[in-house]
Formats: sequence, structure tokens, C-alpha cells
Amino acid sequence: MLLFKKVPYSIYRESVIEAYGSIFTEEELHKQWDDIKLPTRSTKKSAGYDFYCPFDITVTRSNIVDIPTGVALVTDRDDIFLMCVPRSGLGFKKGLGLRNTIGVIDADYCQ
Repeated sequence: MLLFKKVPYSIYRESVIEAYGSIFTEEELHKQWDDIKLPTRSTKKSAGYDFYCPFDITVTRSNIVDIPTGVALVTDRDDIFLMCVPRSGLGFKKGLGLRNTIGVIDADYCQ
């Protein structure tokens, strides 16, 4: 079994405050948490799941951001892991990437 679920509100709140300080009101944090979108596969042949940021952020070439997703992986298996990697198009089209990883190319990717 493999599924995603929202983390408890207290964990989400703590991670956002740790990353961004107190820029959001308690009401805004609750709304973000209520609206968390669980990861989905964009197409049948997607290599992985798309994660979503629960609030708008601006990323520039010179800054590094933390993105608390509010999502946890739930599984009864001990032979799998969750790895966060950018889609290949993020680097080419937007100049974005994770500092410690490479892109993944889905089976249905075509240029």
C-alpha cells in the first residue's frame, strides 16, 4: 500500500514558521492547511507524483526556498522510499532545480 495524507496542522504550522517566520496569520495557515492538495500523477506514464506548494512563492536565481508541502507518505512496505526530484523541464524552461539532485524524464516525455 502506498498513499499520501496531510500532516497534522501542528506539524504544518511549525514547518512553515521555521522556513518563513511569522509572515502568515493563524487564519492564513489554517486556510493553507485546509486547501493542501495531495500529490497526483499528471499522466498515465508519469515517472512520479506532482507535489504542490500550499501558498504562492517567488523564486529567483539567487535565492533558496523551503517549500513545506504538508504531505506525508504512508506505506506498509519497507523496500521503497520517497525521493524529491524536479521534472526535467523545470531546469530547461525555468532554470529551476534542487540543489542536490537531477531531473527525471517520464516515459511519455517528448520534445
